[in-house]
Amino acid sequence: MRFGFYCPNEFTKEKSTKANQALQIVWPEKPMLEYLCSGAIDSAEIIEPLRKSVLAEYRRQAEIHSKGVSNGRTGMPANYRIAAAWQTADWTAFLQQIDWKFGAENAENLRASLYQEIQSCNEYSEALAGKEDLIIAQLLDLLDQRQSNTDFVNRFVHTSEILLVFKAVEAGSILLPDPAWQAWESLPSAHDSRNLSEKMLSVCPGITTKLRERWERRAANSLIEQRTLVSDRSVLALKYHIYDACEEMVDPLKGGVRTQSELEQQMSQLLETAVSATSEVQKQYAYRLKSTQSIEGIVYELFDSCYLSFDEASNYGNP
Repeated sequence: MRFGFYCPNEFTKEKSTKANQALQIVWPEKPMLEYLCSGAIDSAEIIEPLRKSVLAEYRRQAEIHSKGVSNGRTGMPANYRIAAAWQTADWTAFLQQIDWKFGAENAENLRASLYQEIQSCNEYSEALAGKEDLIIAQLLDLLDQRQSNTDFVNRFVHTSEILLVFKAVEAGSILLPDPAWQAWESLPSAHDSRNLSEKMLSVCPGITTKLRERWERRAANSLIEQRTLVSDRSVLALKYHIYDACEEMVDPLKGGVRTQSELEQQMSQLLETAVSATSEVQKQYAYRLKSTQSIEGIVYELFDSCYLSFDEASNYGNP
C-alpha cells in the first residue's frame, strides 16, 4: 500500500521554536520536506528530528483523546508504542511508502492534466469527446462515496471500476451530478420545530388518527431511505428541488383551519408538484432516488422536519 500527499504550495526551512528546543530537535541543513520528496531519508541525521517531532505530536493528540491520561509509554496507544520502538530503517521504510508532491499543479492545471490522462486511456474513444468532465465528476463522486467506508481497503477505486465509468459514459447511461446540493446546504436554518403530526393538528384539529399515522409513516420511511444514502449528494440536490417547488406552492395556502378533505387535497397538489418538478431535472442530472414513492416521501419528510408547514410557525411562538 502506498500513500499520497498532494499540495500545490511550496515549502521552506523549519524554524527553531521553544517546543523544538525542549525536544532537543536539531533540524538538518535543508528543509525536511525536501529530503522526504527526494527519498533521501536513510540517515539518522534526517530521521531523528523527524521521529521526535512525529512522536511528540502523536503523544499530544493521544493525551487529548484520552482526556489527559499519560504515564509514559504504558499510557499511550499501542500504535504509539510500536512507532516509538522503530529504528532508522523502520522509519525510512514507512516514509518511502508516501509519495510527497509539493509544488504540484493547481486545480486549473490539474484539470488539464486529467483531460490528457483520460484521452490517453485505452478505453477512450471519439464517442467520449467532450465528456471528460462527466468522467471526472463520476470518478470523484465514486471516490467520495468510498471514504465513509469503515474498511480502509474498500475505500479504493479499482481499475475495473474506472473502466466501467468510461463504458457507462460512452453508453449515455451516466448523467452529471446535480450541483444543487450546495444550494440545500446554504439554506438558512429553519425554526419550526413541530413535527408533521403537530403541523396537521394545528390547521385541522378534527383530523383522524389514521391519516396522521399514515403520513407520519411515510415521512419516517423517507428519512430511513435518505439516511442509507447519507454520503450521496444527489439526495440533497433532489431534496432542494422538491423543497423549492413545494415551498413556493405551500406559502399561499397557509391560512386558518381547514377540513381533512381540504388538507388531503392540498397535500395531493404538493405531491404532484414535487413529482413534476423533479421529472425535468432527472433528464439532466443523475439521482439515486427516482421513484414517485421516494419523491413523495421527501415531501412528507420536509413537513416532519423544520422546512415546510401548513401555517405560519411564528403564530405558535417560534422564532
